[in-house]
Amino acid sequence: DYIVSPSLSEMNRMTNEELKHVKNLIVTCPGIGSVHFLEPVDLISASPTHDRNGIVKIFGSVIIIEPKVCTVYPGEENKPPIGQGLNVPAHIELLKCWTMDKTTQKPIIDVEHPRFKKHMKKLKTMPDTEFISFDIETGCWSFNVEH
Repeated sequence: DYIVSPSLSEMNRMTNEELKHVKNLIVTCPGIGSVHFLEPVDLISASPTHDRNGIVKIFGSVIIIEPKVCTVYPGEENKPPIGQGLNVPAHIELLKCWTMDKTTQKPIIDVEHPRFKKHMKKLKTMPDTEFISFDIETGCWSFNVEH
């Protein structure tokens, strides 16, 4: 289940015009991660039905947060032009993004371990992302995307 801020009940009280300019939308999948849209988003156009009735369907079909992955607009054919709908800059945090020890199946939390260093290099050079941080305790990888 997704937790959304502003809440769905708050969104229900918004006018259609307000739903086209929702500020600080944060979508969280507890224990997995979150996406915080850094610019106002148009939930009407992002809705699968292109109206207020479909807004609830955005969470889990248009915005999908899964272990180690956050997808907005799965399939490029559904993605609107930059700056429209949900295609705006966002801050993403994904939990439990450690590299795992193949023998023990436990997270590698030794910063000097070669696999940890390789993993950090991978996170820092992920295409179309701006690396912000990695918390070794939670495995929380924080990064920004332009759209």
